Amino acid sequence: MKISEKFKHNENLEQEVNKRTQELQKSNDNLKQFAHVVSHDLKEPLRTIANFAGLLQLKLEKNNIQEPEINDYTKYIKTNSTLMIRLINEILTFSTIPSSSSNFQEINMNEVLDLVLLQIESLVHEKQGVIQSSSLCRVNGDPLLVYQVLQNLIVNAIRYTAPDKIPEITIQCTPGETMSTFSIQDNGLGIPSEYVGLIFNPLERLKRDQNNEGTGMGLSICQKIITAHGGKIWVESELGKGSTFYFTLPIFRK
Repeated sequence: MKISEKFKHNENLEQEVNKRTQELQKSNDNLKQFAHVVSHDLKEPLRTIANFAGLLQLKLEKNNIQEPEINDYTKYIKTNSTLMIRLINEILTFSTIPSSSSNFQEINMNEVLDLVLLQIESLVHEKQGVIQSSSLCRVNGDPLLVYQVLQNLIVNAIRYTAPDKIPEITIQCTPGETMSTFSIQDNGLGIPSEYVGLIFNPLERLKRDQNNEGTGMGLSICQKIITAHGGKIWVESELGKGSTFYFTLPIFRK
């Protein structure tokens, strides 16, 4: 192939790649817009169902009508409607997380942790949780997305602790040449070995989730965020003894 022909071939190939990239971007934008519209249309009737179930409960109480079975039905409807709204919100969050980010900046992980602990202060107080951390590394990333990861993992660590145990959580960071490794260790219920490879799959809920609070999207959201930062996330766990979640983020370079 002559140089001129090779140059023309490369130019045509570059134009085709740019065209495909623009088409893919347009498709992704349309998908995000569709997800927003559908989520709104799904949430509104669910809110209506939950509200009317609550009104029915109030009417029974106001008229001093003792109908335990109906009370159970209305509570079930209200609880599951609320859970469905949460699930729709988290699916929307999952669908709109970018595969990469242009909003990367220096992140002080100690400050992010302080914000997370302030946000979940009532939950920590309710469970009498004990959270310890060493000085955490500065990283390069999207502050809001990294905040979501840290909050999700800490909240999970608190919630999935046996009722007769006080949640004890230790957060540490090990700096590396290009990536820093963070660990969140708990003394919780632990994860059965057959589920360890599945928990990051969307909508995967464990049988241990008896409180019906989880939607099965939290860890898959964490994985997508960490992957967008070029990192990895994994877990080591022993049933009845607790779990340690690890994730890596790029170090910050001045």
